[in-house]
Amino acid sequence: MDAMKTGQETVIEKLRERRRFPPPEVRRRLRERAGLTQADVALAIGCDRAAVSRWEGGTRHPRPELLRVYEEFLDRLMLELAVRPENSNAG
Repeated sequence: MDAMKTGQETVIEKLRERRRFPPPEVRRRLRERAGLTQADVALAIGCDRAAVSRWEGGTRHPRPELLRVYEEFLDRLMLELAVRPENSNAG
């Protein structure tokens, strides 16, 4: 019974993570608004540019080990963009 509960908890946690994860279009807009390329994001999180392209296109979802890193990166981008004025040219 404990194994079943643990399995269920794992599945529920994955669902929660996916709900917190921004949709592909939002991920792309965040990156573009920050002035970053897909290659920049890939370098920052430790994957290749093609993976970022697939994630932003919605054809693939990051593996669990990259999902957390990518989520944290996107969170940091959101915070950075929130405190930086829209028309700021500061880099």
